[in-house]
Amino acid sequence: AERRAEVESLQRRFADEQAGLTERHTTEVGRLKRESEKAVAAVERLIEAREQRDGLRAELRDPFDPTGRNGPLLYVIVATGNIHEDVIQAQAAAQAGADAIAVIRSTAQSLLDYVPHGATTEGFGGTYATQENFRIMRRALDEEGRRLGRYIRLTNYCSGLCMPEIAALGAMERLDFLL
Repeated sequence: AERRAEVESLQRRFADEQAGLTERHTTEVGRLKRESEKAVAAVERLIEAREQRDGLRAELRDPFDPTGRNGPLLYVIVATGNIHEDVIQAQAAAQAGADAIAVIRSTAQSLLDYVPHGATTEGFGGTYATQENFRIMRRALDEEGRRLGRYIRLTNYCSGLCMPEIAALGAMERLDFLL
């Protein structure tokens, strides 16, 4: 009888542990499913951004020729520290013939372990690389490109502690080059 009680006790403990494992497994499977759905949505967003960029390049005359027959692209740097002033300089450069605009990052942004948020107006020796700044400049260059009838490329920099994060933001906002 004592042995039987011990066996029944072990069986109950095993059943309780198994139920706990099943519950944890179900929770984990649900979490993994949600994370997988988020990853698929993120990849779809990147594909959509690339298709949008490729569509605009096809719509407008893209000066880039991989064989080099058109010569090199004219690459102009803007770096006021204020994204709104950078837009004005970038538009003027495009009107003067620039094919690619490079927005120089603020001094020492590569040492930050976070990506600043929003439109920035107080960079030092350059403008902070933020998703909103990428979006503002891309929109301005798309508008200017439509006025000029040619595609204008956008470049920024992503080296440093937040390189993967800045690269992802650049891809989402249709930057053409990241250095």
